[in-house]
Amino acid sequence: MNALTKPILEEIKDLITEGEAAARGMLISTYLRVGTMILENNLEIATVAQYLGKSTRSIYYMVKFAKKPEIADKLEKHESWHDVVQNHLSSRPHEHKWSTRCWCGAIQ
Repeated sequence: MNALTKPILEEIKDLITEGEAAARGMLISTYLRVGTMILENNLEIATVAQYLGKSTRSIYYMVKFAKKPEIADKLEKHESWHDVVQNHLSSRPHEHKWSTRCWCGAIQ
């Protein structure tokens, strides 16, 4: 790599990092808005989940997030939706269970 290439590579790296952070932030904002709409319209979580083809658990966490919107103000740029659920919305630490498929997708 020559001296002229390094600044361009650094700029590309920065663009990707910024884009990933923006995408995570947009997804988290979207989930907050979805949860708020579900609450405002008094919709049933199971009905919404089935219609959207999402898990009931995912919709449940969106609604729970909407009930605690102050969490959004405390989030770091690098936090993903998984981080939000695990660090702010889940009432217990993640456990793998022998008989079920976990939130993380691992099968025991």
